[in-house]
Amino acid sequence: MKGFNYNKKNYHMYSKANENNNFSEPSHEPINKYQNMKSFQEKQEGPYEGPIYEEKQYVKPEGDIYMKKSYEEKNEQKKYYELIKKQNLGSYKYKIIDFNYSLLEPFLSKAEKNKENIILLSTGSYNPIHKMHIEILNIAYRFLLSLKKYNIICGFISPSADCYVRSKSMPLPLIPFDLRCYMIETGIKEYNYDKKGDNLKIFLHKWEGTHDYFIDFPDVIEGIQAQILSHYQNIKLVYVCGMDLYLKCREYFSKNVIAVDRKPYKNYKYKENPEKFIYFIKYDKSQPYSSTSIRDCYLKGDYVGIKNITFPEVAEMVIKFYENNFKGY
Repeated sequence: MKGFNYNKKNYHMYSKANENNNFSEPSHEPINKYQNMKSFQEKQEGPYEGPIYEEKQYVKPEGDIYMKKSYEEKNEQKKYYELIKKQNLGSYKYKIIDFNYSLLEPFLSKAEKNKENIILLSTGSYNPIHKMHIEILNIAYRFLLSLKKYNIICGFISPSADCYVRSKSMPLPLIPFDLRCYMIETGIKEYNYDKKGDNLKIFLHKWEGTHDYFIDFPDVIEGIQAQILSHYQNIKLVYVCGMDLYLKCREYFSKNVIAVDRKPYKNYKYKENPEKFIYFIKYDKSQPYSSTSIRDCYLKGDYVGIKNITFPEVAEMVIKFYENNFKGY
């Protein structure tokens, strides 16, 4: 945990990626255990004095409404992707940050020439990361290896921006983007050490989270694919998600997706389409891991539960951060 100061006076709960914005100081007044949580949330001030979008838009609504709203700007965004694919130009809307794509060269040099090259992508809040976040990418990786017709170059984990994740953190404080990234990298190392096998090479991709506004996951897929194509023309990006997300937003998954079914959906008929690269994987060994469970464990004082859901070193960081930044109980 070198390099991070968890004291709220020095390392606040907002990300350094957004340090140019004028954040208001949220209330840290202790609240009664039986106090209405709604009134506590109302005390929390928004992340911006002059927000790009109102914070109420980041409260997680129903999937269909949420996705429809997100795609009102679809046609305008296509112009950007056409430009970046052809000329590798900067964006008038999105930042271009440096991911060192030269890191992929060793994997590409070992790739078989008669097979299609694939990069797997997973997105989410990672607030904080847990074991299944990394395992889901390796489930997809092992599945594709079994098909024996793809080169799986690596996997990308793309965490969301602070402005979106904050609304999902209440009543606990937001784990800031920089710290969530550090936890992700730590979790990847601990996963590989624990499994001691030939796992997927996973990289943290920060492009999405360094924006000070929310980018929906279909646009993240398209944006990162455009970046990849500006460096390599022979790599396809494939999105990996849980079956719950796929069913909620399936109208937006027309191709290049692997959905991992972690619980039985008995009424759903799986219709795989290899030509469009749509695959489903039933995974019976899944545990009920979630970031929400980690936060619930902290509120209950169940630190052992946190360590069981995430990785030991990540659990220590989570507990230390909340102890220094949350005074609700």
